[in-house]
Amino acid sequence: MSTTRDISVGWGVTGLAGTLAYRVVDQDDATLIARTASGVTEFPASSGEYHVKIATWDSSWVGRIIWDDGSTAVGHVASESFDAVQSATVVASSVIINSVVDVNNGDLLTLVEGDDHTEGNRLPSWTFSNYDGPSLVGGTGVLRLRLIQSYRHVGTVGSADLEVVANITQSGDVVTVEAPITSTESAELFTNAPAIDATHEYQIIATTTGGKAHTLKFGKANVLRRIPA
Repeated sequence: MSTTRDISVGWGVTGLAGTLAYRVVDQDDATLIARTASGVTEFPASSGEYHVKIATWDSSWVGRIIWDDGSTAVGHVASESFDAVQSATVVASSVIINSVVDVNNGDLLTLVEGDDHTEGNRLPSWTFSNYDGPSLVGGTGVLRLRLIQSYRHVGTVGSADLEVVANITQSGDVVTVEAPITSTESAELFTNAPAIDATHEYQIIATTTGGKAHTLKFGKANVLRRIPA
């Protein structure tokens, strides 16, 4: 089944629209979409963040998206894995939001600019089964978001654009994380139009009672733009 998919990459170099190209391969590295620079645009302008909308994406595909700028030098190729697209439940032409963390899309965290994400299915939450790291009982945690093009840029990564307290509980080998984000906090984040895949990278870092840091999760976040009154 064909669907439309937007893909993006933070290249860290501006002015490559028409030069930066992508290709799509399956899990056996067989070509699904041949290398092309067609349709690749830089957005926002001069940001080093590139996007392309693929209207003929097959929702059953599993594999990798590979970007390159035509150079064979080290660091001039970026690769990202993808899974088959899981369809959202639709009732009366309205998407039912089951959770702001989409477990069927790489745990993509979707926030809305200016919305409270503090309770119910709007509260960002994650569950980690078969956890075998250091005990997190009594520990603390944080959720950090960083603008995606800044995070992927070669060199030092700046401080988080947003850091909130994450509540961490552990029962046996199951760890649960909840990270409430207020309307004030979500309103301060950089936004994109809903068609863009991701605006930020996120990380969940837990710290044990003994002071040892342990990163539980790396993922992508997308902050959707609100239409003002």
